[in-house]
Amino acid sequence: MSAFALPEQIRAARQGNREAIDALVEAVWPRCYRVAFCVLGEGALAEDAAQEACIALCRGIGSLRELDAFNGWLYRIVVRAAARV
Repeated sequence: MSAFALPEQIRAARQGNREAIDALVEAVWPRCYRVAFCVLGEGALAEDAAQEACIALCRGIGSLRELDAFNGWLYRIVVRAAARV
């Protein structure tokens, strides 16, 4: 499980709790940015990709089936967002 997001946050966000989704985005934002920066190598583009990834996280968190899959799921979202940028 992620050191950035608590299982309770992920569980509540999956159930549509808006406050939990906001807290989850706040918790994972730095990691999203770092991954995007590693892919893109430029700060402004990495920020755009991380923002897109966080939007996708908000929209798709309800489809996450297993809490333990969160890290890999989020990583794939960020890498795909970076590739689109």
